[in-house]
Amino acid sequence: MTKNNFCSIPWIHAATKTNGTSRVCCLMSNHVNGGLTGHNFKDHTIEEIHNSEFTRKIRKQFLAGEKPVECETCWTKEDNGGKSRRTFTNRMYKDVIDYDKAVKLTSPDGSTTQMPVYWDLRFGNLCNLKCVMCGPQSSSMWYKDWAKVHNTDHFYDSGTKVTMQDVSKQERKDRASDYDWWQSEHFWEQLDQYKDQLEHVYLVGGEPMLIENHYNFLQKLIDAGVSNNVVLEYDTNITNVHQRAIEQWKHFKKLILRCSIDDYGEQNDYIRFPSKWYKLNENIERINELLQNTQVEISITWQMLNAFTFLKLLDHFNDYPINIRILSNPDMLDAKHLPKQAKLGIINTYSTSKHKDKISHLVNYLNNNIDYDNNPYSCVEFLEKLDKIRGTNWKETFIELHKSINS
Repeated sequence: MTKNNFCSIPWIHAATKTNGTSRVCCLMSNHVNGGLTGHNFKDHTIEEIHNSEFTRKIRKQFLAGEKPVECETCWTKEDNGGKSRRTFTNRMYKDVIDYDKAVKLTSPDGSTTQMPVYWDLRFGNLCNLKCVMCGPQSSSMWYKDWAKVHNTDHFYDSGTKVTMQDVSKQERKDRASDYDWWQSEHFWEQLDQYKDQLEHVYLVGGEPMLIENHYNFLQKLIDAGVSNNVVLEYDTNITNVHQRAIEQWKHFKKLILRCSIDDYGEQNDYIRFPSKWYKLNENIERINELLQNTQVEISITWQMLNAFTFLKLLDHFNDYPINIRILSNPDMLDAKHLPKQAKLGIINTYSTSKHKDKISHLVNYLNNNIDYDNNPYSCVEFLEKLDKIRGTNWKETFIELHKSINS
């Protein structure tokens, strides 16, 4: 038996999908069952969720020194010499739980008395943007465009058919009910019971800044005198920053804002439609001026659209921590579909860039897919449909991409 495979997440973590279903870890989403516990935060108690049959099974595997197959994302990263979420979380929460403590706090059936201190809350799909690479699972703004592009009235989320309803007026009551789970009083009452144990709250959407209920909860933490023990972390499109939020954030131990920005200027406004580049910068400057406890990070989804142009974005935010995720879904926007000559040109540009150390994994990705049987034309068809709906023009916005596809 080895302790080296231990992961603390099943003991200290609680996580939702955008439809309120519970999962052990978001990185299990690529596995066949998605890490789902079979429970949801709207109808079940935290005790039921945290000690679900699936969660107990995962705990027992870790205590036996096994490597659960559902955790292959971390195992693969570690096998390739990378730093995984498992090792990061173990290090961050070693004072809360480690292997020896887990043994003492876990029953033979895998249940535990250690309750979550780190919450990953994904507040439905209410959003004010409809990013090109997104869809109705994560953005309510996508409903009408999705229906027109795909000629359908539904989409699938983890194999479940979801019928879309008109949200053109942003009437929350009209959205698919599963994505309104965060309006459940039961959930907020449950969360309130554990506020004294909270150490880290990770807020995602949709766009979490649009969820009024979460501001009420932040105020409860402040009024209870526990906010200074809590790290608040957001994934946000940084288009809506209310003064109320800024005043509340001052009371927390630390604020981490992961700002989703994918390109510079009009290219970003196309990808993250209908955001405005100037507004994003205004909001970041305002936060830096008014808050001392804040870490602003830039999160970039690297894809076919921004592969030629996003180095200007790195220049602009050179002083900020940068996180770059390689897009794989939807597949048609994956940069591996670029023509070989385009890939070679991008590799050369990246390899000689002053940012080469930040983007070496992108060079490796292109090299590994250099002879991939490219098919950029499904992307072209998709973008042209979107342009007709949105009044945009991808050919004029991404000139180098257009030239590479038509060369």
